[in-house]
Amino acid sequence: PYYALAAEFHLGPAILVSGACPPRRNGVWGADRMCEVIWDAFGGRIERYPADWDLYGKRAGYVRNTFMAELPGIYKCLAFQLDGSDGTQHCMDECHARKIPVSPFIMWSNNGS
Repeated sequence: PYYALAAEFHLGPAILVSGACPPRRNGVWGADRMCEVIWDAFGGRIERYPADWDLYGKRAGYVRNTFMAELPGIYKCLAFQLDGSDGTQHCMDECHARKIPVSPFIMWSNNGS
């Protein structure tokens, strides 16, 4: 994520819109948190949109993704998809549907957990 974010940051002022996902089942933080740490180190502004699991249940991530894709001013989606994540794929699909360019970065862990 570092180089993709560095390239975006140096294009001018931008806000990182993050899904603010919690750590994975194995306790390891995912791309959302990695990108937030990198963006913060660059001095960039971050907007976090965690899914409301209590209100929306299992569809909370999808509701959040749609909300983020509909935010005004979104000009690009940098998607870091780990282990074929359905949630990341949904976010990419929502952006595609709104003609927002998507730059996918597909990653696989050793165990998929």
